[in-house]
Amino acid sequence: MPRGLAARVYAISALTDAIPIYPVYPVLFADHGLSTAQISALFVLWSATGVLLNIPAGALADRVSRRLLLSIGALLRAVGYALWTAVPSFAAFAAGFVLWGAGSSLQSGTFEALVYDELDSVGATDGYGRLTGRSGTISLVVSAAASALAIPLLGVGGFQLVGWISAAVCVAESVVSLSMPARPRAADAGSEGGIRGYARTLHAGIAEAATHPLVRGPLLLAALLPALTAIDEYVPLLGHDYHVPTSVVPVFLLAITVTAAIGNWCAGRWWSLPAGRMALTLAAGAVMLAVTGLTAHPAGFTGVALAFGVLQFAIVGSQVRLQHAIAGPARATVTSVADVGADVGAIAVFGASALVAQWLPVTGLLAAYAVPLLLLAIVTPRWLRTGSVRGGSGSDRDKVAVDGQEHAGTSASVDA
Repeated sequence: MPRGLAARVYAISALTDAIPIYPVYPVLFADHGLSTAQISALFVLWSATGVLLNIPAGALADRVSRRLLLSIGALLRAVGYALWTAVPSFAAFAAGFVLWGAGSSLQSGTFEALVYDELDSVGATDGYGRLTGRSGTISLVVSAAASALAIPLLGVGGFQLVGWISAAVCVAESVVSLSMPARPRAADAGSEGGIRGYARTLHAGIAEAATHPLVRGPLLLAALLPALTAIDEYVPLLGHDYHVPTSVVPVFLLAITVTAAIGNWCAGRWWSLPAGRMALTLAAGAVMLAVTGLTAHPAGFTGVALAFGVLQFAIVGSQVRLQHAIAGPARATVTSVADVGADVGAIAVFGASALVAQWLPVTGLLAAYAVPLLLLAIVTPRWLRTGSVRGGSGSDRDKVAVDGQEHAGTSASVDA
């Protein structure tokens, strides 16, 4: 594989989530007088920015330097956190969320496309799944460590210290992003420039996402499965149902982080699990989640934790399959379509939860999501079908069984 690519991928994955302000920014908002309604409005603004910009930014990433977009995206987030820290107010918080959403949009799809195409250029795409699994595990572990560090950092320097460290980490991510390789892509040669060329790229990506049968199935899973992880926002509320002190709640959050990290790592090794077995794995996760609603004892949380591990395993598996299935010149655009689907799905989950919570306790609410998870398990064999997908290098096509029965192609490995 390209020299040093794995190390750079791991570093960027770690820096992206090494942000100590993540677990405490709602408290920052509340401490500066924002009401629950105002905080909710900020979240809506943040989500809307991503939904509006993700796909256009993905098409941009198929036209210009991807590493430059990654760097700019990290800098936009740094400016947003700096605004929150320097001039904490509703206007600054709103601007910060817009910058955060815009920055994430520039990086959404761009990172995956850059890494996959770089591996493709040297015939090493069979290592993409392992590289993705490892980098995702690193990201989750670092995120947990950053969350743990937020408490002592608050004690030492308050929100000012936490905010400036978060901005500095983003600047470091921006610098590392500029060190990523930037080989010319096949789509660069002879492609039409200007607005018309951009429009063609945008159309090509959306068309492949919507109409190509081998792309559409993994893409739907890569959109709908992450949407279900939005239920983690309700995990801190379980303490009341389980009759445990608030000090125990962080243990629940740590548990789902650990199981998600394990699921991520396993997906790096076994992402090509046959479609039937992947469906059974998701069904098992649905059963585990359903068990949550059967007991008011904290032991019932085991079902939630295990379900999150299964979800993460399937999410990474579907994302890797999607990259292998994309055959057109608009890889970042197609990937961004999946990300937008996940954002819209998460909004739907929040809306449905607000409705269901009127009749069910939090344990029952979480257990209710076993139903959509089971439905996804049922359609998984149909969506993950066998066929010819992109592999090898350049424009070569290798026969790859997308359901994991056979994975031919190059034998290059990814260096850890």
